[in-house]
Amino acid sequence: MRILLVEDDISLANGLRTAFRREGFTTNHVTSGHEALEAIRTDATELVILDLGLPDMDGLEVQDPVLPVPQTQEPAAGDGTDGA
Repeated sequence: MRILLVEDDISLANGLRTAFRREGFTTNHVTSGHEALEAIRTDATELVILDLGLPDMDGLEVQDPVLPVPQTQEPAAGDGTDGA
């Protein structure tokens, strides 16, 4: 599994990368939101571990353009799901 670790605390990131490597994971580490967005666009990442307090942007700002917005569909009238 390929992990993208987005963490600006180098000491913490190094500890996490060591632990992931011991478990057999490949880790790409970046320290900013802009780097994270670029890595997500260009790398084959399967899991993102995201610090919410990044120096250049809030971690939620990284998450918003990446995660798909769930689509909801209203049940059709009389299909048995609307209680009618």
